[in-house]
Formats: sequence, structure tokens, C-alpha cells
Amino acid sequence: MKARHTLRFRLLLAINTAMAALLLVSDGVAEAFSPRNEPFGRGRLAALFSDCRTASIAQTLRRIEDAVAAHRGGAAPDDDTTLVVIEFVAEEPCAQGHSLQTAR
Repeated sequence: MKARHTLRFRLLLAINTAMAALLLVSDGVAEAFSPRNEPFGRGRLAALFSDCRTASIAQTLRRIEDAVAAHRGGAAPDDDTTLVVIEFVAEEPCAQGHSLQTAR
């Protein structure tokens, strides 16, 4: 019998004229609880990601990781906290309404 694994991700998208970035997170990020039992929340995560729109990918990941860790108040995560940021960059102007050419 084959093992099956299902990953659940929350999807947030932030775009500006210089960059299009996609954030994928496991539910353990938005559902990270503070010592007062308050979840980090998707709204807080979306706002934080939006504030990072001019930061590098490494800076964005670090800011989110640090904010979630601070929210937990030093407690270890109860669930996985997977973060993936994908930045889409056009190598050259696109013709006929096509958009992004490559991803890195």
C-alpha cells in the first residue's frame, strides 16, 4: 500500500510594479498561537507579506519567521511552519498580453 500525504497551504499574493511574489504557507503559520491563545492569523500574515513587497526573498522569509516566533512568545511550534516565497521576474517585455516569462 502506498503512503499518501496531503499538504494544506494558505495562498497569499502580493504584487507591485517591480515584482510579483507568491507566498505559500502551511496552516501552522497562520495558526501559530500566542501565550494568550490568539492565532497569528491570515490577516496578520497577509499584512506582513504586503509590507515585505520591496524586501528580498530572504528578508521576507526572515521577517515572517521572526514575527511568528515572537507571536508564539518563545514557545516551540505546535505544527509545521512551512514557508515558500516565489518571485516571478520577466526577462524582457512580453508581447500580445502574455505576462511573466521565467521564475527564479
